[in-house]
This record gives sequence, structure tokens and C-alpha cells, in this order.
Amino acid sequence: RYESAAKRALLSLWARRSKLGLVGAHIDIASGEWTHRDSGVGTSVDSYFEYLLKAHLLFGDPEFLIMFFQAYTAAKAHLAKPPWYVDVNMDTGNLVWPVFNALQAFWPALEVLAGNLGDA
Repeated sequence: RYESAAKRALLSLWARRSKLGLVGAHIDIASGEWTHRDSGVGTSVDSYFEYLLKAHLLFGDPEFLIMFFQAYTAAKAHLAKPPWYVDVNMDTGNLVWPVFNALQAFWPALEVLAGNLGDA
């Protein structure tokens, strides 16, 4: 029952990603509209990436892995600004926040889980 509810929530977010393949930081749960369109790998979005990959590892559902790699590819394309990652507008890719935040610290571990040791 809980797995089903969690998957529905994740698929709902997935369906609302931008044309760039990014999700925002906050969404109105009643309307389904994004209320904060900043996207990044840290604050308010970190768990999205983490749960996509860990859901695949936990449940063995290949749909989660496909979704993870599509989201990961979008993050690498639009959020990676060496030497680290930035927050951008989910629709335009325009820079909105070029600052490291502590919740981004999980990213190298996620890359290891995803098999990308070189970037980790």
C-alpha cells in the first residue's frame, strides 16, 4: 500500500518535469502546479534523485532506473557547472543560484551508486 502511494507520488512529479527534464523545488499538492521552479541537486530536490535510484535498488523496478538515468542526464546537462552544480530555472536553464549548499553533499555518493566513479 505504501509502496504504491510512493510510486504514484513519484510518477506525478515525473509527469510534471520540464522540457529540459528538470523538476522544481516546490509543488502545490492540490493543483499540481510548481510553486518554486528552481532546480538543482541540493535543497528540496536532492531526495528526488536519491529516491529514484534507491527505489530501483530496493524494489528492482526497471522503470525507476530508467527514470533515474533520464533525470541524472538532465542534471549533468543543465546543472553541472564545474567544479560543482548550480541551481537553474527548471524551464529555461537560466542560472538562479550559483552557491553550494550542504544538501548537495550526497551527490558524489549517488554517482558511485549509479556507477559513475570518475565524476564522484
